[in-house]
Amino acid sequence: MNSLSNVAVESASSQSKALDYAAVELLEKLALMSLARGCPVKAYTQKALSTLATLPLDKKENLIKKLETTIKIVVAGTEIEKNNPPSGYAERSFVEQALEIYGYELKDEEFWNTVRKDELVEIYNTDNIQIFRTFNFFTTSSYSILDLLINEWYSLWERPNGTLDNMFKVVGALFSGETKGIVSAGVREHVISEIFNAEDQEHFASRASLCKFGVICPIYSKLDGQIAGLLVTARVTPVAVGEQAKSISFI
Repeated sequence: MNSLSNVAVESASSQSKALDYAAVELLEKLALMSLARGCPVKAYTQKALSTLATLPLDKKENLIKKLETTIKIVVAGTEIEKNNPPSGYAERSFVEQALEIYGYELKDEEFWNTVRKDELVEIYNTDNIQIFRTFNFFTTSSYSILDLLINEWYSLWERPNGTLDNMFKVVGALFSGETKGIVSAGVREHVISEIFNAEDQEHFASRASLCKFGVICPIYSKLDGQIAGLLVTARVTPVAVGEQAKSISFI
């Protein structure tokens, strides 16, 4: 693995450095948890560590809090699996624990009958910020965990223009109450390409993948019963890696 000690940042405070090391420890722990589930992923890249070192203290603290929460979810989900091995969707216990820990609830249990075993599940809050994704995502991505946490999604992936327009309309209708229940994401199958650091093929083997969104399902706050976020399902299938990925045309 890359080492944080290789990252030199002038004038970094002892508090800032301590947060960096705490984040790295948590990233490595989460990467090992993912590997244990058959989903290998890098904890970080040297470039991501360099960016981490320059973040303001509040962003580092937020990143650490998110990592701690994710690890808490994994520990709780794994404990449940020991006594109740999954009979349906393999990562259901982790999604359910994520909802529990964030104070959300799924009112429509029919959602689980819509999820295919090869799909990943993501949880978004009302600010459209992803707060959890299932481990199987890591089998489709070349990015490290830290890359995913410190970069905006639009700097990581490229899609055909207009691909998500209808999905945003669906999401808006759910949040406004105009639409209720489980709905189709309304997005055609398309190619997504990893574009962050794509030219550095020596250290980063970018991928092109086919992406097919499934359904979107509202989740609710346990405190007031109001819609608090969304569950989104998708099937992502890598089709090219490295130089070959550059030759894949958008469809």
